Amino acid sequence: MGNTDIAFEQLYESTKKELLVYIASHCNSVDDIEDLYQETYISVFDSMQKMSEPINNAEAFVKTVAKRIISRHYSAANKLRAKLSISLDSFRESGVTEDIADETDIEESVCTDELYDEVYDIIKTMPIVVQRLIYMRYKLQLSIAEIAATTEMSETAVCQRINKALAAVRRTYTRRKRQ
Repeated sequence: MGNTDIAFEQLYESTKKELLVYIASHCNSVDDIEDLYQETYISVFDSMQKMSEPINNAEAFVKTVAKRIISRHYSAANKLRAKLSISLDSFRESGVTEDIADETDIEESVCTDELYDEVYDIIKTMPIVVQRLIYMRYKLQLSIAEIAATTEMSETAVCQRINKALAAVRRTYTRRKRQ
């Protein structure tokens, strides 16, 4: 392993969670988070190979690169075409169905792809802010306090929005099940 590889590995390990949270809180679509994350680290690695001096502030450097990547990704044309949807794959095995299940009899049945499809359909109709909160809570497994700090919302507001979204999913799922 070369010096750049070792330095990159250290930088990656020290910044990976913060970057993922940063991107999740600044994206227009949750579907883009993993692509933006990967693009950022590819760009960081390429930049590190061209540098003659070590990076003084890794977090600031990675965040600056991420800002550039996000800005480029969401050009004016892309912003107009952006969809307010959330990736079903992001919620598979994330635990969101367990929180929805507590007031229904879902726990008696096996969580199938059909359930995830139904949850996906309901969540993708919610505002992007709510989609981000659900992504951070269930995919990134951040605490309410961590989400509040990242989004600059109060813990109460974060908790209320997540609970309101989960209640809407429960109601919709229960209605569909009765039909």
